[in-house]
Order: sequence, then structure tokens, then C-alpha cells
Amino acid sequence: MSKNQLRKLKRQKLWEEKKADRKDKRKEKRHNQQDRRRQEKEAEIAQAAAEGREPVFHKKERSRDPKNKTQVPVSIIIDCQYEDYMFEKEQISLSSQVTRSYSDNRTAQHPVHLCVSSFGGKLKQRFDTTLVGQYQKWKGITFAEDDFPELEADDVDKSIVYLTADSPYVLDRLEPNTNYVIGGIIDRNRHKGLCYKVARERNVRTAKLPIGEYMVLQDRHVLATNHVVEIMLRWLELGDWGEAFMKVIPQRKGGKLKDDADGSEVAHEDEEQQMEEAASPFEDTAKESVEP
Repeated sequence: MSKNQLRKLKRQKLWEEKKADRKDKRKEKRHNQQDRRRQEKEAEIAQAAAEGREPVFHKKERSRDPKNKTQVPVSIIIDCQYEDYMFEKEQISLSSQVTRSYSDNRTAQHPVHLCVSSFGGKLKQRFDTTLVGQYQKWKGITFAEDDFPELEADDVDKSIVYLTADSPYVLDRLEPNTNYVIGGIIDRNRHKGLCYKVARERNVRTAKLPIGEYMVLQDRHVLATNHVVEIMLRWLELGDWGEAFMKVIPQRKGGKLKDDADGSEVAHEDEEQQMEEAASPFEDTAKESVEP
């Protein structure tokens, strides 16, 4: 057994040994939060009584109203066929990104049909063991062993668009009744162009998010899988790519809207049309900005 394998076993053993301690710390933190809220409530009651008014309690505001959710006719497929191109640590990170994507879609204002294709190997093993199979109870998501083209409905013609930063075509908007594929790979740019190559081999359209049209970034426009999913969900909610990017792209990337960064104006429709598109992004036909 190599030194690296021994170190991994040692770290894993240490992680297991401290599992109970981590659970106790989470429990203690939860109790401390409850105590703090109770003290704040008591202080507000006392303050209100002294001022001769009714106490005011601020409930935690939810970011999205579940009553106003609207399912949209769009599918996002996370293509997980790239296991052999990733190190173990990257494979673990991918499982976390899939989990985060599910969580974001579940709480989104306009959730999509979410699917994980080529679901097998170590990714499935991790979901079955470390994550104790909880994914089997998830709603609004499909886990399939099939390759992503096989998940397309038989009566739909060319409804797949593979999103890759290497595509020469820019995505203008999300088209209804379309499957958008995101490459489930974390490789630190070791395999540049791999997702684009796979898409061309499958003879499907490709496109990239319009990051360069709206933002100035300090590095290459490659985002984590869950960030791409969240950006698309934000566009469905806001109808504006610039706003969607600014809400999702991490601040450490130094992202700025182009009109904020250099004073140039980003091309916009008139205000009335923007409001209409934000309210219902699927009313108009998508522009031909993806690869035929």
C-alpha cells in the first residue's frame, strides 16, 4: 500500500472517530441558537412593556414563496460520464455539487425537470453509502444510468443543447421543451474541450452561457456544475442574465457587470419588454443563437 493510500486511510479513520464529536457540536450549536432567540424574545417583551407598546417579533424571511412556484417545461441534465477523468477528491466534490443543484431547484421559484445521467460507478456508490441512499426519496429529480441522448423523448427533434464554455455559440435564452446538458466534471482545466468533443460526437447542439456579453471576470468562464444550474434557475426567475450572474458567481472571481466595470452599456430591450420577458420568459420564440 502506498504512502498516499495510508494517509487517506488515516484521515478516513480520524473522520469516523470524530463523527460523534461533530454531532455533539451541532447539537450544542442548535441549543445555543434556541437560547439566543429566547433571550431576544424576552428582551423585546420587556422593552415593549417599558415603552407601552406591543412586542414585535421578526420572523426569518424566506427567500422564495413556495406558494408561487411554477414548474417550467425545461430540463437540466447533469452528465456524469466523466468519472475516469477526475481524482477521488474531485469525484466527492461532484457529488456535493449534484446535491446542491437538487436543493437549489427544489427551492427555486420556477423549478425545472432535473436529471442526472450516466449515474453509476463511484458517484452512485457514494450516494448509496456515505449519503445513505437519501437521494432515492428526492422528488423532482431523476437518476438514470443511461447516457444523456437516451433520455430525450422520442417525439422531440433536436431538443438537446450541451452547455460548454468551448462552444462558439452563445445562449440567448432558455427554450421551452429543451434539455440543457451540463458536464458533471471537475478537472481544473486538465481536459479542456472534453465536453464539447462529447457533444459533437453525439451530434447535439452546443452553446455557452453569455457571461462574456454581460460580465468582466478575472479568469476563464468555467463555473461549478451547481453554479450553472443556479444561474439558469435565476434567469427563469429574473429574466435577466446580468442579474442572474451577479447573484450566483462568487465574489472571489471579481465579477462585474460590463456597464459597471468600464462604463459601456450592455445591450438591453426597452424597459417594458424586459418586464414582460421577466414575467414569462417562454412567451417568445428563442433566438437562433445555439449551434444548429
